[in-house]
Amino acid sequence: MNKVRIGCVVMASGMSLRFGRNKLLEKIGGRTFIETVLDKTEGIFDRRIVLTRTPEVCSICFERGVEVYLHDREFRSEAVAMGIEMMKDMDGCLFCPCDQPLLRKESIEKLAEEFRRGGGGIYRLGNRSPVLFSKEYYDELLNLDRNEGGRILADKYPDDVRIIPADERELADVDTQEDLDKLMQLM
Repeated sequence: MNKVRIGCVVMASGMSLRFGRNKLLEKIGGRTFIETVLDKTEGIFDRRIVLTRTPEVCSICFERGVEVYLHDREFRSEAVAMGIEMMKDMDGCLFCPCDQPLLRKESIEKLAEEFRRGGGGIYRLGNRSPVLFSKEYYDELLNLDRNEGGRILADKYPDDVRIIPADERELADVDTQEDLDKLMQLM
């Protein structure tokens, strides 16, 4: 039996416009957001890459020996396509955001485990991100419009979506300083 191979694209390309500064360098629990997501995706996937626009994130990845690509692409769809190009030999590809610092490693492991067990489709954690796509969606992910993300495919193919339960708190994302303040109160 062939092993189901899964890649992970850590999406660290956001501009943090609403936050006002690079939120990936903010600390929660003594770790930056980027360090946190690297910790929580460690050892689960057959290949893992980080896509970013910032040299500071690159430095953190280099220090940890994590494959990273510094780019200047403008749209989310371009980063998604870049990630798919790098993962085209994988059976599935997880897109993991960096702005969910309470995300649990166990939840990411469960998402990967369910995909390996089930094969095709779209796997979402708690009907949100991270999202894992089987290779049958790669062509469409390569051709998304401008600032679209993979969510559009989950909406297009609702019967293909499998929801993996997760605690809503761990899925909370940080877009503003107020979001971060609220999240800190949950800890």
